[in-house]
Amino acid sequence: IEVCIWVVVLIALINGMFYFTNGRHWISYKKPVANREITGLQEMKREKADTSKIGQIELRLRDADVAINCVEGNEIEVIEYAKDNDEEDLFKMTQKGSTLKFERKNREQFGGFFGDNRVQHYIEVKLPKDFNKCLVIENSSGDVALVDSFVLDELELGTTSGNITLKEIQGDLELGTSSGDIFIESVEGEEHEIGCTSGKVTIEEGKGDFEIETTSGDVFLKKVSGSKHEITTTSGDIDIKEGKGEFDTETNSGDIRKGNISE
Repeated sequence: IEVCIWVVVLIALINGMFYFTNGRHWISYKKPVANREITGLQEMKREKADTSKIGQIELRLRDADVAINCVEGNEIEVIEYAKDNDEEDLFKMTQKGSTLKFERKNREQFGGFFGDNRVQHYIEVKLPKDFNKCLVIENSSGDVALVDSFVLDELELGTTSGNITLKEIQGDLELGTSSGDIFIESVEGEEHEIGCTSGKVTIEEGKGDFEIETTSGDVFLKKVSGSKHEITTTSGDIDIKEGKGEFDTETNSGDIRKGNISE
């Protein structure tokens, strides 16, 4: 009996080490689903819908890595890959008025000392090039990447434990993550709000007014231009290589470096 007790304690300690090292969930020590073909996932569901009369698309997901691609035409297509074909655990598509929603709801799971038994999913979204309205994305325990160029009125994207990667966006941004990095290759809009609790924010090129706030993470801006920018960190560095506009920067415990700045 004593041996069994010590085995359980040892497993709990190992799980705990993974948890605190990664700062995420019990399954966080597993490699992210970067390529579904090498992770044993198979296609479980596929849905299409016409977006010609849609004003807002919502993706409210969980425990999934999400890749969003740009395609020709007016149809959006969402494909979900997983290991188990549990219909209750797959996304549901609904439409109310001009809002189209794809949702994968939370379910009660049993974890304990032996880890969380939630299955990591991979979701591929083919967003039509002609859709230029509002895109809303919520995700937990997974990365979100917009891998193509998109023109949108607004992008609202939030994750609770995962990275955000944007290739090229035309439109206003509202981004937030509680545990993960934010990387933006290019963005052009009027106003951008970016919040990060634990992670760094990197912008290669940005146009518009930026309001960026991090708790424990660095902010790196390679080239940004606008009229006024507010950059705040509690515990992190602020590094601005090239910028245009008025920069209001503040950090409690970190360095502020400014390169070529013009009004």
